[in-house]
Amino acid sequence: MLLCILYGQLLSTADSSTSDVSGLHAKLDRKRKVESHNSLVQEKFSVRFHDGIDDLSSRMNDFLAQQQQFSMSLCNSFGNVVVLFCCIL
Repeated sequence: MLLCILYGQLLSTADSSTSDVSGLHAKLDRKRKVESHNSLVQEKFSVRFHDGIDDLSSRMNDFLAQQQQFSMSLCNSFGNVVVLFCCIL
């Protein structure tokens, strides 16, 4: 009888351990999936971020060129006004 009780306890402990190991494997599988997904998202973000920075840099260079042209145009116009003003006097 005692042997039967010990056998039952041993079987219960084995079942519990098997369940715990299965749960641990499932948890590790979920963790791997999350890490894989996070890696893909990080890579996509990195590409989009660098593309955005490149676009911003290009737009800033275009803006700088436009401002330089505008400044030169103002300088030339102002110079012409000064020359005309001097000629009138």
